[in-house]
Amino acid sequence: MKTNYFTGHNQRNHKGFALLIMLLLVVVLGALVWLDPFAFSGSKGKDLPWNQVKRIVPDDKTVPSPTEQQPKFTTYMGIGAKCKENEQNRGTLEILINPQGRVRGTWSADYWPKPNLRYEVVNSRFKGNIDPARLYKDEDSEEASKLYIISRGNFLILETKKGQMRTAKGRIYVTGWVDDEYNITGKVTITSDKKTYYEYVFSGRLGNISPFLFDSLSGPGFQGMFLPKTKQ
Repeated sequence: MKTNYFTGHNQRNHKGFALLIMLLLVVVLGALVWLDPFAFSGSKGKDLPWNQVKRIVPDDKTVPSPTEQQPKFTTYMGIGAKCKENEQNRGTLEILINPQGRVRGTWSADYWPKPNLRYEVVNSRFKGNIDPARLYKDEDSEEASKLYIISRGNFLILETKKGQMRTAKGRIYVTGWVDDEYNITGKVTITSDKKTYYEYVFSGRLGNISPFLFDSLSGPGFQGMFLPKTKQ
């Protein structure tokens, strides 16, 4: 049997070329990760709240009004809602919305995210606004009547693990949707580094509140408020 030296030579060339391509891919991927550590992590998702902060309107600007289909805020409205993670208690969210479309609130909690780890929220406040421009979409349809809210703030948590205590701080984001009957569903997202984060869900129905409650959130000594509670 004769040996086809030309075929063998071509096979070696193809293998060498494939190895070169793989090497180049490794170099490119390594460079991307070095330039942007979040390039291949979930923190780059466009729906994550820190990638939506451009929707928060500065204090010296006017919040856009809801569209004709979306709920209107002619009075001060708010709610106290339980936060859950896989049906586990994650504290209470108190959220308020004023007629100008501004959002403020607090989150209070004392829970065990792991069997040997306790979280006690020392302080957590947030503020933001409604965002009529964002359209609600799911896998099946769009709903022009739902109104988006987005807010951001800071948290301080006392961590206790195996008798050792330390403080943890970071950002809290509260986002959600309000329908035309003032039912609200949303998420509380907390993170210290935008790599690891926790998401807690909440829901309920907004009710009328006193303007004093909304204004009191700006006071340094504010420690929470009594709002309409969701049904258990």
